[in-house]
Amino acid sequence: MNKMNFEGLDLNLLLVLDALCSELNATKAARKIGLSQPGISRALGRLRKYFNDQLFIHTASGLRPTARAEALRGPLHDALSTLGHALASPTLELQDWSGAIRIAMLDMEEFLLLPRLLNRVNRLAPNLRLEAVPLLGLTVAQLQEASVDFAIGPIPTASGPYVRQKLYADKFVGIVNASSAIAKGEFTLEAYASARHLQLGLMDSEAPTQVEAALKRVGIKRNIVLRSHSLAAAFFILADTDLILTIPLRVAEHFASIAHLKILELPTAMDDLVVYQLWHERNQDDARHKWFRMQIKEAIATRDKGLRRNRGAQS
Repeated sequence: MNKMNFEGLDLNLLLVLDALCSELNATKAARKIGLSQPGISRALGRLRKYFNDQLFIHTASGLRPTARAEALRGPLHDALSTLGHALASPTLELQDWSGAIRIAMLDMEEFLLLPRLLNRVNRLAPNLRLEAVPLLGLTVAQLQEASVDFAIGPIPTASGPYVRQKLYADKFVGIVNASSAIAKGEFTLEAYASARHLQLGLMDSEAPTQVEAALKRVGIKRNIVLRSHSLAAAFFILADTDLILTIPLRVAEHFASIAHLKILELPTAMDDLVVYQLWHERNQDDARHKWFRMQIKEAIATRDKGLRRNRGAQS
């Protein structure tokens, strides 16, 4: 295979050559690529020197390409067109976007985010499929290998080639059966500590939760009588028992709207739960990835707007 040698050739000159081949008129070629006519003349002089060929002959009807220019015309135009497509900013053809976006998330985000996110995506990119996978147990390798596109949840500071973006912060509240004694009595710190608690978490994990850490600072230990990993099951359990669950407000409001449950302000200060979305830095500037990140933020904004409207109607 012959070695390509572009030494001494300004690749911008190929744009001039392509325009001259297309227009066969120096004035029109200059106008097409935004050069002056003297600029076209200088460029043609350099092209003639590089190719050691006249390339174009002046005739009464305009420029006539030499055999060398005629041979270059087709391949040169195709090559510049291919290069132009490769260097151009990618266009976002949502209607043609198919396949799956995999998001690692907690149960609460599946309940609160997925319906609105799916409705937005289906409207704009109808061939795209969403897949939710558990956030707990997510490995770095899954993000590195692109088997997971996003992670959403209370993710600690990311190290390595990852980008983390805050989505929202939510305060913790208590939620109980509205007919229970704790719902009807004075909700003091002592009442909270002595109540029978339901805790969400992994069965094989003894690591303190954010709630446990906050209570430890004020010397309180909850009376946990049941642990469950299922958020959906938790609210059925609450509806039929006198247990209390400490949960983010958005989740509590969602379930209180569809079950006979009451939300209680906690009698002690507790840091907010902060939820982020996380992705690998290789996707930072990808047009589709950026679009999907915006859909996640817009879906959350729409959700929160609805929650604020409901709070106003109830007050």
